Amino acid sequence: MGSPQTTRRMVSELAEQDSAKATTLAYTITDPWYRCQSLAYAASSIKDSRKQKTVLNDSFKATLDADGPNRIVTVSAWPLSVLVTIKDFHRLDVELDRLLQLITTEPHPTRRCDAVFCLLNRAQQAPRTSVAKIVDALISHCLAGHGWKRDRDLRDAAAILKHVGFADYAIRCVEIIENTRVRRQAQRILAG
Repeated sequence: MGSPQTTRRMVSELAEQDSAKATTLAYTITDPWYRCQSLAYAASSIKDSRKQKTVLNDSFKATLDADGPNRIVTVSAWPLSVLVTIKDFHRLDVELDRLLQLITTEPHPTRRCDAVFCLLNRAQQAPRTSVAKIVDALISHCLAGHGWKRDRDLRDAAAILKHVGFADYAIRCVEIIENTRVRRQAQRILAG
């Protein structure tokens, strides 16, 4: 078998055509990051809800082998997005609560901000209460940090939030961007 990246690509391409083969292939990946993503890709195409739930559980379990809270939360965005797609909103909120609690153990505020942004990016079509929970955490962690990555995450979050109808949150994200150029970019996005 090839690299974990190559195998993940193969799983994502195979998932729609043959979810069973895609799932089997995903389980061969030893790297937790790529195994989690691949299992999420496979789960998204499984029609049997029991099998789908099992593969999603294994996708979330794979994240626990990742290094540190930032990587665990970031890669968990993939199975989280499947929960949004299949409209398992109860499980979505359970996982969100777990992940948002876990990210508080990450010592670096910019890493916390970036991980929570990944959750927003992959779960932006979740119910409004779930999106609000993510954005509250994002803003809280971003207020504790500084730097270009944080500002980029806030700009991109503002664009997502405008798109999904959270104008107040989008404006709040723009207001806390420190870099003038990035703030202007975000303002143009909101004005457009």
